[in-house]
Amino acid sequence: MFLPLNTTLLLLALILLMASTLVLWERIRTYKLMVTLAKKESEDFISMAIFQIRAPLTAISGYSSLILEGDYGQTNKETGEAVSAIQSSAHNLVGVVDDYVNMLRLELGQMKYSFEKTNLKALTEEVVAEFRIALVGRKIVLAHHTTGTSDAFSITADASKIKQVVRNLIDNAVKYTPSGDISIYIDTSGEINVIMSIRDSGTGLESAILPKLFERFDRTNNKNSPTVLAGTGLGLYIARKIVEAHHGRIWAESAGKNQGSTFYVALPKK
Repeated sequence: MFLPLNTTLLLLALILLMASTLVLWERIRTYKLMVTLAKKESEDFISMAIFQIRAPLTAISGYSSLILEGDYGQTNKETGEAVSAIQSSAHNLVGVVDDYVNMLRLELGQMKYSFEKTNLKALTEEVVAEFRIALVGRKIVLAHHTTGTSDAFSITADASKIKQVVRNLIDNAVKYTPSGDISIYIDTSGEINVIMSIRDSGTGLESAILPKLFERFDRTNNKNSPTVLAGTGLGLYIARKIVEAHHGRIWAESAGKNQGSTFYVALPKK
């Protein structure tokens, strides 16, 4: 007995639909498995990076500082320069590891925040003091400008994360300012936000670059630079993610090439 043509076609269509559904579910299952494995591998990398890479680099940097400070006796000029180069390289590699670890934490949703009352003025002053030491001998003047009572600078934030934002922005300014001025300002006059700005007199930014500046691995802002600069291309991306987690906003402005740049961070008051 033969089924009517319409019924046969309907059965064939149902069989094809069931087969397609099974294939789709198998692909979804495979994809979920791949995502799970990728997440596990990323978590393993974070642990490995922190304990097996970062720790030795921190030790190298620390012992280099002790040698340079004379704790192990006086060193001659050549030795001092060599140890200084080792310390600088170790410090840069620690930054690279931190950038990748933080990126993975952000991507996996594992970046943890501890919000509390924080004085933005005191926080930025601490970071500026760190950089002033690192910039000794460089033709860069780093200045910090703030006015107002202590309470005016109060925000609710994760202090360590906002410090990282400030470090990333100052570090970015230093990279693109071979010589000149870098100034940090904090404006507390607004009713809703405290606005921090970091201005430099460096190489500047072209308008086409600004929309892509805070994307992952973006290095377009030094594409035409005569100097090839070290870095991961993650610093500004991480800064944006941290600021957004604080319900704030980050952006940059520049009059163009060789006109310097200004980076702004707006954070809610109190």
